[in-house]
Amino acid sequence: MRAAISSTMTCAALLLLSGCSGDGGSPAEGSPAADSSAAAASTSQAPATTPLSGPDAVVTDWPAEAPAEPGAEQWAVYLAVGPEGDPALTEAAEFLRAHGYSADENHLLACDGGAPETFLGSNTERAVAVYFEWRADAGDFLTLLKPPGAQPEQFVFVDMLRITRDCV
Repeated sequence: MRAAISSTMTCAALLLLSGCSGDGGSPAEGSPAADSSAAAASTSQAPATTPLSGPDAVVTDWPAEAPAEPGAEQWAVYLAVGPEGDPALTEAAEFLRAHGYSADENHLLACDGGAPETFLGSNTERAVAVYFEWRADAGDFLTLLKPPGAQPEQFVFVDMLRITRDCV
């Protein structure tokens, strides 16, 4: 990051220091700006930087989960939904714990307002999910769940929903 900032600052400084020869834009030949411009042009281009935002941004840190608060509206990323004792619930909970998230394989789907209706499941089904304050954090989590080009997927998720935490 510092190299990218330094490179950008160097380029900006060269542009500011380059004087015009009066012919519409080139630095005067023999001036320090012309020598600097020639030296800059003869060196290889600065390495491409990774954007910090936008569609090409690269996420490298797992986003923080939202605190478990009854009544909170949050984004839930569901990794498993099923009946009590389903091995997929345990596997999903272990995956989340391994990445520093809290997880409960006995969490009732009914505790997440709006989820049972979305999954057309019963109120007795269990769910393993990670919760986020912001949709962008949930999206970043999904990006890290399956990095671009990863084969096979590290873990398959069920769905991402905006829910209300009815119980914790």
